[in-house]
Amino acid sequence: MPLAFAIGALAACSSSTELEEIQSQLRDLQVQSLRLQQDTPSRDELDSTRDLILEEIATVAASQAAVLAELEAARLEVEALDGRLEESNFRLAELSRQLASANRE
Repeated sequence: MPLAFAIGALAACSSSTELEEIQSQLRDLQVQSLRLQQDTPSRDELDSTRDLILEEIATVAASQAAVLAELEAARLEVEALDGRLEESNFRLAELSRQLASANRE
């Protein structure tokens, strides 16, 4: 469509200066078009990049799941140790009372 417009414009122009200006603009548009084609990634490149990103996301998700599982295991272990510490403190308090009672007798 732009080419047809340029041809129509060429036919309507009467001076060579106008024709040269239009030809120059047409060349500029062609150069810009080629640059855009070269700079724009192809569909295959975009698909490949998307696939790589999806693979990375899957890897990160798997790593995150593993870290969360380890974190949960550590939380449960701390909880169990806290229970054992509380039980040990209770026993120490009990032994302290028994020792104090035995010393008074």
